[in-house]
Amino acid sequence: MTMRNIIGWLFISSVILLSACSTPETVTEEPERIEEQDLIPTWYDSTISSSSDSISFYGYSLVTATDSVLAIRLGDESALGNLRHEIDAFLEKTRLDLSQIDGGDVYENRSFIMKLRKAAQSIELSQSDMDREMDVTDEGIYHLY
Repeated sequence: MTMRNIIGWLFISSVILLSACSTPETVTEEPERIEEQDLIPTWYDSTISSSSDSISFYGYSLVTATDSVLAIRLGDESALGNLRHEIDAFLEKTRLDLSQIDGGDVYENRSFIMKLRKAAQSIELSQSDMDREMDVTDEGIYHLY
């Protein structure tokens, strides 16, 4: 083998090796992203949409919007919907408990259940206390809790 053949083989081998190791896509640097966990307050738990204790019912929400007024409106609507769900769940549990006692057949009546559901939906929640926390990202995205 001549020196010319050796150099040729080395050149071809180098080209094959380099092309096998390089990516066919252009590499672009990803913009730095803010971790969602850094924005979420420590008291907020995304797995809990509503709760209650012996004296109160609670509805929670997380809303993301590009406008602060829209974020507040959507957040309030979502929290009130979750609050209504918690109240309805409490009423249903109470109805089931009452239906288990002697003479509780009236609470299993379809008409009673429908009236109870309508009553739950007609509860005025507009005067509910609202605690809000809002963060805004550098991109102008509002996160309302």
